[in-house]
Amino acid sequence: MTEFFKKNLIALRHCLLYEFLKNKSVDDASSDLCAAFGEDIFNKEEVYTYFRQFNRGIFEDGAKPVTDMRKILRNDKKALRVCVMYEWLTTKREKSVKRTISSNLKNELLPVFVKYENFCKVFGKYVMNYREFDFWFYRFVNGDFDLNFERNKDEKIYELMDMPLDIMRNIVHYLDIVDRLSLEKTSQSLRLFSQDQKLFHGDLRFDVHENSASIDFGNSGCISYTNEGNDCLMEFRNRKKVLRGVSFLKQAFQDFKKIIGNPKLYVNTLTISSLCKDSELFGKCIEDALKFTHLLHVQHLSLRTFYMNPLLIILPLLTPGYLATIDMDISSEKALIGELVEMNQWKQAKHLDMRYHLFVGPLRHLYHFKEFTVTRQELFIDDVREMKKILLKSPNFEGCTLYLQSSVDPIAIRQVFSGPIEGSVDTCHYPIPILNNMTNQAISPNFGLKWFARPTGKCDKNFYEKKVMLLVNWFKFKEKIYDREYYEYLVEMHKIVSRKGKDGRMLEKKSEVPIPERTSLFWQHLRHEAAKNPNFKIEEYVFDGKDTVYSVQGCDQPIEVYMVDSQQKNTTYKLKLWPHRKFSLNFSREDPLKDEEADRSYKFLKVVLTQKVRYSPEVNEKIRMEFAKNFVYERNSILRVPESFHDQNRFDHSLEIAPRIESWIGIYIGIKELYDGDPVANFGIVDKLFYNAPKMSLLDYILLIVGNGNEGDDETRNSEKRRLKYENLRIDPWAARKINQYLEKLKLKSTEVWDETLGRMVERHLTFTELTNVNSHEAMILIKGRRRGEPSYQVPIFEIYRNNNKHIEFPYLPLVKAKSGKKDYHVPMEHLEVHEKPQPYRNWIDKAMQERVIKAATRKPNEYKRGTIDMLKALKLTSEDLNFIETFGLSTELIMTKCVGKVLNEPNLVNKENKKIPMTPIIRGFQEKLLNIVPDKEICFALFILRDYEKPKPCLVDDEPFDFYERLVKGCRFRGMPIGEHEERRKRSILFDGAKYGYYGDVTLTNGACCFQVAANDAMTLFNRLPDKNQKVLVFIVVSGPHKDQDAYGYVKHHCDVNLGVVSQYVRAETAKLTERNIYNTIALKINAKLGGVNQELNFSENAEMSLAEKEERKKLPLKMFVGIDVTHPTTGSGIDFSIAAVVASVNASGTKYQNMIVTQEECVPGERPGAHGRERTDILEGKFVHLLRIFAENNDNRIPDHIIVYRDGVSDSEMLRVSHTELRSLNNEVNKFLDERGKSELAPKYTFIVIQKRHKTRLIREIDEKRPKDEKEAKQWEEDMKESDNSGYLNPSSGTIVDKTIVSKYKFDFYLTSHHGALGTSRPGHYTVMFDNSGLTQDLAYKMTYELVFLSARCRKPISLPVPVMYAHLSCEKAKEIYKGFKVYREQLPRKPSRRDIEEYLQTNVNYPGMSFA
Repeated sequence: MTEFFKKNLIALRHCLLYEFLKNKSVDDASSDLCAAFGEDIFNKEEVYTYFRQFNRGIFEDGAKPVTDMRKILRNDKKALRVCVMYEWLTTKREKSVKRTISSNLKNELLPVFVKYENFCKVFGKYVMNYREFDFWFYRFVNGDFDLNFERNKDEKIYELMDMPLDIMRNIVHYLDIVDRLSLEKTSQSLRLFSQDQKLFHGDLRFDVHENSASIDFGNSGCISYTNEGNDCLMEFRNRKKVLRGVSFLKQAFQDFKKIIGNPKLYVNTLTISSLCKDSELFGKCIEDALKFTHLLHVQHLSLRTFYMNPLLIILPLLTPGYLATIDMDISSEKALIGELVEMNQWKQAKHLDMRYHLFVGPLRHLYHFKEFTVTRQELFIDDVREMKKILLKSPNFEGCTLYLQSSVDPIAIRQVFSGPIEGSVDTCHYPIPILNNMTNQAISPNFGLKWFARPTGKCDKNFYEKKVMLLVNWFKFKEKIYDREYYEYLVEMHKIVSRKGKDGRMLEKKSEVPIPERTSLFWQHLRHEAAKNPNFKIEEYVFDGKDTVYSVQGCDQPIEVYMVDSQQKNTTYKLKLWPHRKFSLNFSREDPLKDEEADRSYKFLKVVLTQKVRYSPEVNEKIRMEFAKNFVYERNSILRVPESFHDQNRFDHSLEIAPRIESWIGIYIGIKELYDGDPVANFGIVDKLFYNAPKMSLLDYILLIVGNGNEGDDETRNSEKRRLKYENLRIDPWAARKINQYLEKLKLKSTEVWDETLGRMVERHLTFTELTNVNSHEAMILIKGRRRGEPSYQVPIFEIYRNNNKHIEFPYLPLVKAKSGKKDYHVPMEHLEVHEKPQPYRNWIDKAMQERVIKAATRKPNEYKRGTIDMLKALKLTSEDLNFIETFGLSTELIMTKCVGKVLNEPNLVNKENKKIPMTPIIRGFQEKLLNIVPDKEICFALFILRDYEKPKPCLVDDEPFDFYERLVKGCRFRGMPIGEHEERRKRSILFDGAKYGYYGDVTLTNGACCFQVAANDAMTLFNRLPDKNQKVLVFIVVSGPHKDQDAYGYVKHHCDVNLGVVSQYVRAETAKLTERNIYNTIALKINAKLGGVNQELNFSENAEMSLAEKEERKKLPLKMFVGIDVTHPTTGSGIDFSIAAVVASVNASGTKYQNMIVTQEECVPGERPGAHGRERTDILEGKFVHLLRIFAENNDNRIPDHIIVYRDGVSDSEMLRVSHTELRSLNNEVNKFLDERGKSELAPKYTFIVIQKRHKTRLIREIDEKRPKDEKEAKQWEEDMKESDNSGYLNPSSGTIVDKTIVSKYKFDFYLTSHHGALGTSRPGHYTVMFDNSGLTQDLAYKMTYELVFLSARCRKPISLPVPVMYAHLSCEKAKEIYKGFKVYREQLPRKPSRRDIEEYLQTNVNYPGMSFA
């Protein structure tokens, strides 16, 4: 090295000048130069001479002086390279010194960037970029000192992501959490790749103090945050940074969220400690920081706070089962312990340590832990006995430690454990009893996380009536697609804006393209590339609209495309496709470990099949523009856009569901798998609601809503506007609420929006939030002073618009609050218009809208089949233009798949005399007049006619209430129910205490002296005064019309069913005015079930006469308990913000009487899933099912069920295994608790767990033979079928049609059952999957049992679409949802925020209710 500089004296002088430009002293420069080159190169006098010369602006003798000595080095690239070499030499020297100081420093990283910063301090950032500096630095490190070397500019510069993926995975795997975060900041591709890899981290600690906070990564360092007045001082790895105007707490939580938010992060120990005394602030911050769409993977949780609330926030966010240890240094509160112990995370944890504060809950909540350490106030002998009884029998229990604050009697405790062992005073040995055959039955069955296989053996023909030919709307692919290979790319899209800097150099600003703009830009890039390269085919690429591209073309290197903006020449768009993986298609979910492959394959197929509709054409592509105009993509469906959307003069009111809200027809696209493993496309007709008001003034639209859709002529509308303008009219609260319900999240546009930050009018795309309660005269805007020191002042919005020549014609109408990005704006409604693009409607739907939607969506099977094929043809997915499907080899046949179905025998339904009830063919309805079990007490009715408080009359007037009541009583008498006698028919069975009748003909819901609650309480008082009240049963009949103030149904049901425990039948006024006898006969069915009666039974009637021998024989029959589970989640417009689950269970031997329990789940935003973050909560049985088991035993001579059959609704394919596995374990735990509670030696029940899916798009169509049968009976049925099918030969399957071939799975036990015959539209079969069975259930028995349960509905006299346990669970959920809407009003009066337990108590039916309140 020294020899090189001796031969290059000019290079030495460059180094001297470089030291001079660093403003170093002669002594420091001499020392550094000698250390770098050796003592014989320079002495101090020579350095001093050169520095004097440089100070005069002279570089060498004879040269002219220069004003800026930096130019001498800047303009000489070799001189700059010498400076880089000199930086390397100083680095080499510094490393040598470090090794001398500490021999432990190994494999040190070279501080290249630090040296580059030193270099830039001398020359500025634009002389040499970092990549160039890095290149030369490492050339010198590797011993290459050729300064004349020139790089080839066309040579490929390899980046980190160009390395093979397996090597990249290894690199990322060894990065710690801090380095991983740094890596993700370098590029989008590295971020996506890094986030796709699992990250395992040891200890992560988050500490919060009054004026500081810290995030400690263990060996990877610690970030500290300190409060500096209004600023935050951050310090990390000896680097400090001051954030002006930023709260230290906010910044700390923001950084903590970024760290913990990685869904692939697995933390061994997470410690959260807070000494912040403001628990509410800390709780809010931690709740905001941990809002994710996934559960966190934490193995050990350690929490130290002053209060319990943070634990209740954090614990539900952790993955149950993965969380093993809970370490609590918290003061426990008894009220909150109840919530804590109900959490699945608590129940599945293995270790608990709570030694520093009292555990105030019952000890039984700790017995599931393998090991626990807690502090108690005192310990009772009963506690010790319970511990001995439970813990010493537990196969999982390892040990526990109890610290007691009060003294105990050690002798008594030792005696419980049979005294101390020999040679010890306080150590006892208690032998655990060997489990005998009887106790062994309580051991948990093996609920493995795997699919339950279909039972072997052929079906028994005796179970079936006949075979039928069916069509299913599954379409096969023309070619086998499993052997094909495809390529996945990660997408990077950047916008690069160039501009000149102050020094004349070009500067570039690079930013990611937002997701909404990516689709259009992606296809622009591809068209741009296709124009340059004739071999490039657009159809070989499909884009998911976010960050993934699939192609039939593989490439080892990234693909880069640059495109200059046609409007702004200084803007360039860059598209980069990073090769991610090559893959083949796999749709099987047999192996849960391959679910990710299946998810990718399903997504890929949907992206390809829908790409033509999602393509973004250019204006000059006329054919493609026309196609894009006629169809719109929305959530796996392609909808046809009606012509009226583009020409409002052709608006078709027949499609209208509500003002300018229409039902559009479309096709759903899904992927299914046949029995042989081949994938097929599931195409199904769908109807979805869309707004049809493009570019309509928002004011005109609101007038339509208020006027119930009555558009009228131009003169009518103008007259209405004049009234709004001159009469100072305002929108009343009810109309405002209706407008908000219709318009929530509607996309709007305006060119006249006042931006308070910018201080000017701007154009904005907005989203409707709500109507405000202020107008343009009342809403004030803050205007800042123009000059320094000039005060700010407020101006009404009306004045601002007038000053900007934007007149507000209707200043007294409320302003619209709308959102653009994260900012809220207040805009006059007349200055807003509806966006021109099609928008789906996902808001509130009332009863009238529901009826119109059903009517629009109702299609006969032949119409459904024809409509599906016609829609596929209209889409022209395989046309020559943009033929993505054929390019990817995924063309489908336009023929529905055929399969064979079997029709089950009709069940043995019996009446109260134990005689078989005859059924009609095909539909299998039964016309049995009388009910099997009716109340033994006379029914006593109280009648309530409700009135909206704003209306002058009740919903029924004059003789309407009496006519309705008479028809209702006739219906009850027709069913054999005990009705009282009276000489006047209209007074039969009416409540009467001798002075007053229980008739309330004008009752408001909540307002006024005669509101419903007062009237209902009065009716109760009347009934209690009856001398023969013990021989009567009270029933409330409530007739109601629509109410503006709140939902009447939920309010009425809560007061009757929950508060009073009285049977109530709610009837809509429009129904009460109808005269058809069948309506009142059906209402009687519901009343009977609510009173504890039974309408029909299977195989035998419980109350039928029988001999003693028959009774004894029936007692020996195994008892079955049928259980139904359903969950309803908040949706936009649903009116609830909690998920509500219902568990119903049969409580009698015949499975006709049910009890229910309501469970609430975490609060969440409507439209999102609850705190389980997109997954079904699976702890809904725990703590509830024991109660149902107790009721079952009480109703069955203290016997427990021998077989528990669970029907679970509402679980997707991807969640099915997890939910079933966890709920089975939960069910088994509840049963074991119940058995322990009984203290008897009893056999544990067998289990069957069946998941039912009803929200699918599979449709079965029965195909009948074209030829007329010769048999007269068959010929008659054939003629009826042909007539029903409009002579097409396609109609709904018969009730009891089973499909267990062709379209079912090979690796699991599933089947399709059409249990009801669809009178309207095309029937949707239920899809059932048996997830577990240890009772020996055969295929035939599973089908028969499920089918029989659809005949036991208490609400009708024909089979329904679902087994009654599931249907009752669904009805319970819906009823609880309506009651909860009333609770939202009630909870505003509570002194504190209600807990889940408060809400559940509000929703539970009164224990004194006589029957099924949900019937």
